[in-house]
Amino acid sequence: MFGEHKLTRHNSGANSQGFKLETKESIYFLKQYPNDSRQIIRMERERQFIEHCCALNIKYVPNIHFVFEQYGCILFDWIEHEQRIIEQNDFVESAVAFVKNINQSDNNRLQYASEHAYTIMEFEKIVNVRLDALKPLTKNFRIAQQLIFDIEFTYTKLCKQKSVLEELTYLDFVSPSDFGLHNALLSNGQIVFIDFEYAGKDSAWKLVSDFFSQPENLIEAKYISHFVALLGRNTFRLNQRAFEHVYRLTLLKWALLILKHSFVVQGETIVIDEVKFFKAKDYFDAIPGRYEQVGKALEKELAR
Repeated sequence: MFGEHKLTRHNSGANSQGFKLETKESIYFLKQYPNDSRQIIRMERERQFIEHCCALNIKYVPNIHFVFEQYGCILFDWIEHEQRIIEQNDFVESAVAFVKNINQSDNNRLQYASEHAYTIMEFEKIVNVRLDALKPLTKNFRIAQQLIFDIEFTYTKLCKQKSVLEELTYLDFVSPSDFGLHNALLSNGQIVFIDFEYAGKDSAWKLVSDFFSQPENLIEAKYISHFVALLGRNTFRLNQRAFEHVYRLTLLKWALLILKHSFVVQGETIVIDEVKFFKAKDYFDAIPGRYEQVGKALEKELAR
């Protein structure tokens, strides 16, 4: 199909693999999705999301060149981009504008996002499922068992608080899902958003909670003001306590997600990557401070 070409590994993530494909005519990015039961779902989510953006004439997403469904791959046009760091202020402003633009029309043709959550109970379920999945992996690692115990203890205490909270207002959004600086490129002065294999329909509360939990580049708490403006001050006031509750649950989810990646298969055994493990522990230990930062920033914004 491509004749003479050069294929090199490029920016592979924790799940999918990426390759730079160079031909005589052009350059492409080939994304190969994990060869598991969710491969087609991930591909379809990404394809649907980009088609949704194209229908709204949104240009700052990758362009799909071809879908190789039988091989679990999508070929994208290559995006020439700069290597310099994107400033948080520029990223947040572009990210909020992006969210606003992708929600200009209905989302009926989209699948639900991965681990979507609209209610407090659904946020709790995400954490509970991840806890149950990780417990068997930690049985041979005392340090990991202790961290799981601490996370589960915190989770159980949080769940007991649910009875005094009003349910979240139902806000159905189109969400990019894995949304952060790690999935943004600077191309010709424009921030381009990439990687939508988890994207789809989700609640605005899940989108915001994840946005301020992403461990690769934690967004400063002061930027919660941008999402208050997006969703409406009164909406946030009505949901303040419930949002703070599900935000804490989301932070626990991310601690579990980091911990999951610390377990590495070597032959027929599982070993623990101590660097990644302590990254998970440090993230968990920092949750009270992070929660306080975002809570204070939200309180300050809503007091205006």
